[in-house]
Amino acid sequence: MVKVLSAVLALACVFSAWPAYGWGGVAVLHLVGVSLVLELINLLLKRTPFVFKKWDLIYRSGILSFLIIAVVFSYGYINMQQIKKTSYRIGTPKIQQEETLRIALMSDIHLGVTMSAKDLENWCGKIQSQEPDLVLLTGDIFDEDTKREEMERAAKALGYMKSTYGSFYVYGNHDSNQYREKPEYTSGYLRNTLEKAGVRVLEDEVFKTGKDICIIGRKDAGDRDRKSLKEIMKDAPEKSFRILMDHQPGDLKENNRQGIDLQVSGHTHAGQIWPTGQLMQLLGINEINYGYRKTGNLQTVVTSGMAGWGYPIRTGGHCEYVIIDVVLKK
Repeated sequence: MVKVLSAVLALACVFSAWPAYGWGGVAVLHLVGVSLVLELINLLLKRTPFVFKKWDLIYRSGILSFLIIAVVFSYGYINMQQIKKTSYRIGTPKIQQEETLRIALMSDIHLGVTMSAKDLENWCGKIQSQEPDLVLLTGDIFDEDTKREEMERAAKALGYMKSTYGSFYVYGNHDSNQYREKPEYTSGYLRNTLEKAGVRVLEDEVFKTGKDICIIGRKDAGDRDRKSLKEIMKDAPEKSFRILMDHQPGDLKENNRQGIDLQVSGHTHAGQIWPTGQLMQLLGINEINYGYRKTGNLQTVVTSGMAGWGYPIRTGGHCEYVIIDVVLKK
């Protein structure tokens, strides 16, 4: 009977773990990881017979693995709901002494996973109260599970945000619905909806605004038609403060060579599920997992995003919107 029950549970785990990036897959991966750690602890405790007798009953029941996973997932769910404000202050010789350029950075909302359009409307109001000069949206604001009505309502909320120089958007790898056979809307419809709402969408384009400010918006790194940055930079005056919007935080050395002053990116979610972010950076999949980095004259800010992808838990990093104050530094 025990063997039959074990076989049924094993088959249930296999079934629930397909696809690997779904709820079931994440749960089973955590179960395997926790079980391996507990197995190691069990081997160590066998050397201490008195302690082992008390431990053995709990260990054999199997309940400890599920209890630990319940605690981890509960923390992950609560952590996903907490959106923080993260601030950076960076210097550049390319603005006037009396000026401060304030940038609001929003990314990786994946509308519909944990945040609704109504929630986003509230957050847009809070972020607007920071009085930004620029609002930069670095992709994956939407994804395959975003309903068209929600997308349209969210686009209006983003367009209503007031700032000195306006709101700008670049596509992430999920915005264009490339991972779904029958998407609710096309990439072109999304662009038209955003621009109708007042959000400028940049696809390998340069936009000049303010006093010598250049915004360069890239297509996603996975787009086959993506131009080289060198080709795009022909339209960006050298003396301007050049801001690069690129969903995926890569090519930092090349971006520095091309004269970018500030790069803003998302995509990584700061890992979302620990320790995936650290592993991806260690393996070189992501050049930078989260935060601020200086590469020559290039300053890069990578945000963890305002929400998460796939499931409403975050055990790595936190959710945030970012305020960047750019000041004169000679």
